[in-house]
Amino acid sequence: MKSFARPFAALAACVLLSAAPALCSAEIVEGQAPIIDGNVDQARYAARQDAMRTYVEGKVGVHVQSSTEVDMGMVVSDRILTNSNGYVQLKRIVDEKQAGGIYIVHLDLDADTHLMETAVADVQSRLEALEANSSRSGVSVAVGGVDENGRFESVPKINNYVRGMMEDKGFYAVTNDGVLQYMATHRDLDDPNALVEIRQLARQYREAENSLLRGTLSTQSITRQGGSYVAVVHASFELIGLDNNDSNSFANYFTASASSPVGAKQKAQEMAVREAVNSLGQKALKTDQRENRGGVHHIKTMLAFTNLGDPAGRAKQILAALSNLGIHVIRSGLTSNGGFQAFIDATQYQDTGALQEAITQSLGCTSMMDEGASIGSSKMQFTF
Repeated sequence: MKSFARPFAALAACVLLSAAPALCSAEIVEGQAPIIDGNVDQARYAARQDAMRTYVEGKVGVHVQSSTEVDMGMVVSDRILTNSNGYVQLKRIVDEKQAGGIYIVHLDLDADTHLMETAVADVQSRLEALEANSSRSGVSVAVGGVDENGRFESVPKINNYVRGMMEDKGFYAVTNDGVLQYMATHRDLDDPNALVEIRQLARQYREAENSLLRGTLSTQSITRQGGSYVAVVHASFELIGLDNNDSNSFANYFTASASSPVGAKQKAQEMAVREAVNSLGQKALKTDQRENRGGVHHIKTMLAFTNLGDPAGRAKQILAALSNLGIHVIRSGLTSNGGFQAFIDATQYQDTGALQEAITQSLGCTSMMDEGASIGSSKMQFTF
C-alpha cells in the first residue's frame, strides 16, 4: 500500500511557503450553485460554501506539483472548511445574484495561514501514525465512474480522495484494482451474481483490509444554463464486511454547477463522495469494532463440506479438528444433500485466507470457490 506521509510532508512545506502575507491577502472569489426546487436560500448557502472551498483548495494547493498530493490536499481542505469560522474570514459579500437557475456570489475572503499550516500538520501526523501501526484495520476502496453516455470511466482522483478521507478517519486504505477492473467490464453491478463476484475479488486481492468500500458515480446529465453548466450525478456506494455479514449502502443524487461541464461534473462527484464516505465511515468504525472486540479479530463465517463419504463419522472428525484449531462452532449440522455445515467464530487468524489454509491442512480437504449467497455474506467451501 502506498504511503502518503511523504506527499503530506511536501504539502506541509508548501503551506509553510505560503506564509508570506502576499499569498494570503484578501481575494475576490466566485461561488455558484444550482437553485433546486426553487430553494433560493439553500442555493445561496451552497454558493457561498463553493466560493470558500475554491479559495481554501487554492491556498492549500499552492506550489503542489504531484497529483496525489493535490488529491490528498482535498482532505485538508475538508478539515479546514468544517472550521471555516476560524480559518477563513468573510470580509464582505461583493455581490450576489440569480442567473436563470443558478445562484452566483462573489465573496471577499481572507485566510489564517498559521491555522492552515496546523491543519496540514494534523492530517500528516495522523497518516504517519497509521504508517507506524501496521496492525490497524483497513478498507479496500474501489470507486468507478459512468459517463453521461453509460460508459465506464476511471476516476483515480476520486479514489485518492476516498482513501485520504478513510485514512483521516483512522483506517488504512488501499485501492482494490481487481474490483475496479471487474467494474469496468460489468454494467449490472446490482445483479446478485455480480455482487458475489465483487466480494470474492475483494477478498482475493486484499492485503489486510476488513471491508470494501465500493462506489459508482453515474453522470445522469450535464446541461448548459446561461453561462454555467449543471451536472447531476447519482452515487451508489456499499460498505461490505469481508469477514462478517455486515453490509451497508448509500445512494443519492447530487447536483452542482460550474463554468465548464468538466468542472460541474467534478464538483457533483466530490459532493457525492464527501457525503457517502462521511455516512459509511461511521459504519466502518462499527464494523471494525465488531471484528476486533477487545483487541481480538473475529472471523464469523459458514464452513460447508461436501463429498464426506461417511457423513456422521466425517462430521465428528470435522468438529474435532475445528476444536483443535481453536475455532468456536456456533451451530452445525448435516445438510439434506449429505454435506456438513458449521457456522463458526475464529479469533486466532488474521484473515479468511489464513483460516482456510489451517482447515485444509488439518483435515486434508480441498478448498473450493466461495459461493456466498449475497453481498456481505461469508461462506467457505471445502470438499474431501
